[in-house]
Amino acid sequence: MEQQRPGRGRATSTADGVPMSAARKRTTPQPARKPPSQTPALSRTPHRDQNIYTDDLDNLKYEERENITEIFSAMDPNGRGYLPMSMFPQLLDALQLLDRGEQVPVEWISDIDPEHTKKITLDALLQFVSMRYEDDAEQQMKSAFRLFKPDAVDVYSERITLEDLQRVSAHLGEHISDGELRDMIEFIDSSNRGGVDFSDFKRMIHKTGLF
Repeated sequence: MEQQRPGRGRATSTADGVPMSAARKRTTPQPARKPPSQTPALSRTPHRDQNIYTDDLDNLKYEERENITEIFSAMDPNGRGYLPMSMFPQLLDALQLLDRGEQVPVEWISDIDPEHTKKITLDALLQFVSMRYEDDAEQQMKSAFRLFKPDAVDVYSERITLEDLQRVSAHLGEHISDGELRDMIEFIDSSNRGGVDFSDFKRMIHKTGLF
């Protein structure tokens, strides 16, 4: 009789006749399934698995990020993951950040390529456009603030007062009582100094979704 090798000749069924392989499947605990990813849609990358949608891009809406990504991908058909600096004007034109024939500001080149690699990555482009949008939004808010303080040289040191609101409401033909105007100021004025400074004004603008 042939001698059995170690590990061979083990029982092939249980006492009740169930095959051992089936019994192991029945009794061995299965690993718990992982829950679906809870990662927010904005942090999922649509471009070569790069984690590009970071918290530093608050000035870009999701649709704007996708549009920038599509433009970059169209200019990078070989999927190298970067564009040469020579394509920067074309890129700005496609993003409508620069008029055709207009010179690229030198500081913009430094902003998008601070390491002087002569390459533009998608991440760098998103950060750059976010910065541009932030600058534009800040300028628009300053212009809106100066509607109430037309003589303001430095908006950061000015406050919108009751008199300013009275003048603007009268100019617009709005009949708002002084009590209502005071309530507006008190509601927005976080420092309780009797006026709305630029930081309060920006916070109010953001909350109302005007910008």
